Amino acid sequence: MKTGLKICLIILIICALGISVAAQSQTRHDLEQCLTIALENNPELLGAAEVVKQAEADIGLARTAWWPTIELVGTASQVGPEIWTSTGPGSSVLSNDDGWDGTASLQYSHLLYDFEQTRRRIRMASLATKATKQDLINTTNKVVYETTSGFYNVLMLEELVRVSKEDVERNETLLKATETRLEVGDAPEFEVLRAKVALSNSVEGLVSARKNLNVARVNLRRMMNVDYDFEIDAPIKSDIPGLKTGLGDVLQLTMDHRPDLLGLELTVRSLDKNVKSGWSWPYLTLGGQYNFHDEQDINEDYYVGVMLTIPIFDGGLGKAQVKKNKAMRDEARQGLEALIDAATLEVSDAYFSVEEAEQRLRTSEATVESAREAQRMAEIGFKEGAVSYIDYVDAQANFTLAQGNYLSNYYGLLIARATLNRAVGIHVD
Repeated sequence: MKTGLKICLIILIICALGISVAAQSQTRHDLEQCLTIALENNPELLGAAEVVKQAEADIGLARTAWWPTIELVGTASQVGPEIWTSTGPGSSVLSNDDGWDGTASLQYSHLLYDFEQTRRRIRMASLATKATKQDLINTTNKVVYETTSGFYNVLMLEELVRVSKEDVERNETLLKATETRLEVGDAPEFEVLRAKVALSNSVEGLVSARKNLNVARVNLRRMMNVDYDFEIDAPIKSDIPGLKTGLGDVLQLTMDHRPDLLGLELTVRSLDKNVKSGWSWPYLTLGGQYNFHDEQDINEDYYVGVMLTIPIFDGGLGKAQVKKNKAMRDEARQGLEALIDAATLEVSDAYFSVEEAEQRLRTSEATVESAREAQRMAEIGFKEGAVSYIDYVDAQANFTLAQGNYLSNYYGLLIARATLNRAVGIHVD
């Protein structure tokens, strides 16, 4: 009885898992849903968010220098059984005082002034936090770009697989028609062989397109950090508006909004404030201590005072630290200039790539319509005997090629626009 119950439970679990897997395989996501999942699951983005939390904690850590510290310190010592006690010059007595002696003190310390060193550290921590937030924005833009381009790449390859299937079907139909014509003596054997080669080539194209599609789907799942298959909800194709912003304005937007540039600028400012921190500065503190004793014949005592500490000589440590801080700041400045040059080149290249993609799309739209009409007319003429077999095959091949070019250019433009937005740091109209 127990064995039968276990078997039933196992069967139910297997069925539930099967239903779960089937449900996942039937899941459909549009671009917005893919972006939402990617932003929630991407480990690099989650890591960048933790870095921001660490930087925010550093601000609080720097502020703690202004808060007082209170400590309770206790000591205990054992007194031996035989103790020599001096009674005067050249004389002493031996006494027995076996036991413990203990003291306790409550100590208080409060920084009053340190020549703006604490304020400088707080400002540095604040700038560092702002820099990490820019890094978080930059990582977010990276995830959005990679997911968007991956999404459009899957859509493009799905369309190319569809076009390849249609090409295979047309070549299969052509091969059958050519073999029929060969049987009745209306076509030479050469045409049959050519039809077989055309079919073989179209099948190879379909196999390659399916492989590329599978790789693209795996890559999109990797970007989203999910382990289940899903289908893509393709948006309705519409005209893609052209760029309205000139290159000069786009470059200015880059300087104003690109996160890695802004983050490095904040880092340079932070390092600039850090230069003087290498010196040892005087500081003024308020201190106090209250002492407790366990011996009744000893009075409790306390003190409160202000202490000024002035560093006089540190063996050249401050000078070396300042030199190091200046070198770090100058290195960051050079890195900022290099990043500005690289960003300018990247944005310019992305901008011209969008213009090129727009021109390609306009050309391919006209080409695909012409190729479709030429293929239709060639098919009619071939059936009527007015068009040669070679011309008919060429018309089919040109139509398939035109469709593929149009799809590549359409989704290529969408990816180019996403690339430009990624390079600038914000959406560009």
